[in-house]
Amino acid sequence: MKIFERHDNIVLCRQFVVVLVDLAKQSGVHPDKILKGTRCFHQDLDIPNKRISTTELLTIIDNAIRLTKRGDLSFILGRKFFPGQLGSLSQAFLNCKNIAQMLKLCQLFQFKICPFLYINVVKTQGKTHLLFNSAIGEVSNIQQRFLYEFILSAMVGAIKYRLGEIIPIAIKLPYKEVDYIEQYHVNLGNKVSFDQQLAMVSFDDVWLFHEIENCSQSLKNMSLLDARLIRKEQQHPIGFVQAVSQFIESRVTYQDVSLEHCAQYLSISTSTLKRKLAQHQTSYQILLDRIRCQHAIFAMVENQQNNEHIANSLQFNDVTNFRRAFKRWTGMTPTVFKEQATQH
Repeated sequence: MKIFERHDNIVLCRQFVVVLVDLAKQSGVHPDKILKGTRCFHQDLDIPNKRISTTELLTIIDNAIRLTKRGDLSFILGRKFFPGQLGSLSQAFLNCKNIAQMLKLCQLFQFKICPFLYINVVKTQGKTHLLFNSAIGEVSNIQQRFLYEFILSAMVGAIKYRLGEIIPIAIKLPYKEVDYIEQYHVNLGNKVSFDQQLAMVSFDDVWLFHEIENCSQSLKNMSLLDARLIRKEQQHPIGFVQAVSQFIESRVTYQDVSLEHCAQYLSISTSTLKRKLAQHQTSYQILLDRIRCQHAIFAMVENQQNNEHIANSLQFNDVTNFRRAFKRWTGMTPTVFKEQATQH
């Protein structure tokens, strides 16, 4: 498994930075000010395959938001992303015959599309849920909002582009309602819930395999062959925090999710694992708590499982300990949380 860290140069400037710099210029902000605090200079943006680190991208995002004072930057970046910023993958997406195929490509080529966030697709009866998590560790509230706004507007825009309409979706976001709420209504629709415990998009299964017209399997196969060759040459990795998170996710129920077992899985020492997570502004306990919390919420609200079943699956000694942990995670007991969830 090849893994990248925050300081590694993996973000393609032409996909993200160039658009942000151009938008800032339109607002009267000089490119050098947007790039301040990074090792990237304005003339570097003319280099076709210039890459920067995710740390530098987050700095550029902070600069752009602070200096332009615009609430639409992330949404414009998302709208421009598909199909223009995906290179050889564009033809593959343009020839997917349904949303299920598009989601599969998003997971297969996550590094090229969105290396800083990853998606888990979870199914319940009649519904599909997309759970979003950070691949690069903890980020500030402003950065988190920006990244979610970008990926959601790109996703909604891609679906509208291919289907010719916006499908009914429900969006949950883990931060408070923003001042520029009109941007959410225009770009994402009206069914957005803020101040939730997770970031999730849900829609009816009927849309998952809704047939998209004017698709060519031959063109799709050709573009995927090109994309796979590029991916093989570049050995596309995943973020270190994503690797740890996915280790926990795959074992969170009924299996050993100890820090020691994770270190062994990654072939590093426990001290190295702790140090690397600290460099990503997080810890093993933070990731473990977040994933356990997400599993508990999903099992409770979407699958209607009781506390005893959830506590047992998450390997708590008893239900009381689970209730205490759940209150620590969410600020509410399971009973109160479920009551509030059913009211939305």
